[in-house]
Amino acid sequence: MNKNDDKIMNGVYYTPPVLANFLVQPILGKKIKRAFDPSYGEGSLLRAVKENFINSDKLEISGCDINASKKDYLNTDFHLQHTDFFYYPVKKEFDLIVMNPPYVRHHSLNREKLAIYHSFSSKYCKVNKKSDLWVYFLIKSCLHLREGGSIAGIFPLSILHADYAIPIRAFLYENFYKIKVL
Repeated sequence: MNKNDDKIMNGVYYTPPVLANFLVQPILGKKIKRAFDPSYGEGSLLRAVKENFINSDKLEISGCDINASKKDYLNTDFHLQHTDFFYYPVKKEFDLIVMNPPYVRHHSLNREKLAIYHSFSSKYCKVNKKSDLWVYFLIKSCLHLREGGSIAGIFPLSILHADYAIPIRAFLYENFYKIKVL
């Protein structure tokens, strides 16, 4: 298996810097002390936060990724962990979560991991067992938000139309004051 096959199998699609900057623009007026990316990859979303927020030198920027490690292209001020997001402690809370979660179809997920993700997420949202990996990332990300926090994410169109996404849409409507689709 070559490197590109491994990326596709693990749902890795890196965010271009222009898209990362576009994503953080609508939340620039918010007061942010702690920001997080649960699957930082090449770090473009974390860099966009650092570059776009005033007083970003006072901003704690963190991330985790199961496949990535600290790279020279990332700011050394970032708090990065090479770990599975589902093992990242829920007690850690953030004002902002930026994310481009992995896009892995449910039938391509390891059955044991899928059972863990589903068991965990079902405590908070009636998740369909045919949900793709991004759904579980979104639910767990919500648990890391401080009161009044924001999530800026890149999600597939299925969030708006797929039957398996109905419970996640209801969960979002119940838990967020405002939802913007760009």
